[in-house]
Amino acid sequence: MSDSNENQKLVALLGAFCEAFNQHDPEAIVSMITDDCEFRPAMGDNSFGASIKGKQAIKEAFISTFAMFPDAKWVPRNHNEVFGERGFSEWTFIATRKSDGAFFEVDGVDLFFFKDGKICLKDVYRKQRDPKLPS
Repeated sequence: MSDSNENQKLVALLGAFCEAFNQHDPEAIVSMITDDCEFRPAMGDNSFGASIKGKQAIKEAFISTFAMFPDAKWVPRNHNEVFGERGFSEWTFIATRKSDGAFFEVDGVDLFFFKDGKICLKDVYRKQRDPKLPS
């Protein structure tokens, strides 16, 4: 298979991955990652944020995220791009926090690494703005 065909498959994977987030479907999310996948959210104790490893831990993290932000959407800002074993997507996260009604609109970029046609690392970078609290 040519690199171009493989890149196209991985671009389609990233599109399906984003759609799984927007459907709040943790089963679909983990179906597209390797068993040893690592997810690095923007926040955490390390310089790279936190580190969530393995399908079950990643699934639980997103179940929690979807409960905290029941209307969460990741709106793609540009096309997903893939270059061999790496890829990225730009997005805007739009959500209202359930606990206090705070509205978030955050721009970000996900960097992806692939192994055997699946995502093995998802690393998040974002521009954080203060949430808008309800009046």
